[in-house]
Amino acid sequence: MTRYSCWKSLAAGAAAMLLLSGCGSVVGTTVAIRVVNCVSNAGGIDFVVGGTTYVADLGFSDLTTYGYIGTLTNNGATDVEGFQTGGTTITIVGTQTLDLIQPVSTIVASGVYGSSVAPPTFFLFTDNNTLPASGTVRIRAINASPDAGALTFVEGTTPFAAGITYGMASSYAVVSPGALTFSVIQQGSTVPLLTKTLVTTPTNQALMSQHVYTVFFAGTQATGNYTLIVQEDL
Repeated sequence: MTRYSCWKSLAAGAAAMLLLSGCGSVVGTTVAIRVVNCVSNAGGIDFVVGGTTYVADLGFSDLTTYGYIGTLTNNGATDVEGFQTGGTTITIVGTQTLDLIQPVSTIVASGVYGSSVAPPTFFLFTDNNTLPASGTVRIRAINASPDAGALTFVEGTTPFAAGITYGMASSYAVVSPGALTFSVIQQGSTVPLLTKTLVTTPTNQALMSQHVYTVFFAGTQATGNYTLIVQEDL
């Protein structure tokens, strides 16, 4: 089974849970999550969810595919933490209790290890991976850079998210398929902070009709690793 077909199965299952729950809460059953490492200077991190290692040695700007986690209790309140790869001696992201009550979520770890101004922390986002209409793409932006300020995200020459501050996700925008170039512009500027052109290969295509994408901006000026991640969600 391909990653795409596997995720279609996950999405179908999550949608079924949403219908059964009535209000979107899936407490008492399983939910699908993915984890994104946007901590700019910590290298590989082992992420522990609910006391169990969810992923080991996840590098900067890397992310997991969606996966189900175990049966939830405590109204979905789940401890999440991140350690330097190889043990639990050095904590990179301290324990936070996240309310994992939605069928599909993204957990973003961001910040600067060792910083008192922007220490590593977790942000939780609810994902909407329902199938878009034919001939359209649904896309959103997440600002995971602690020092970039408010950002505008541009697809081709068209902004699709504006004023996105650190730890914030835009609402989903509906755009046309086919875009290859994305850029990020800081508030008050007209010059792109970073531009990324997708390379069309079998695993990295231009935006495709009836797909969902998230664009993450990560890194810091201080560490010199601003990064733009264009991720296919569905």
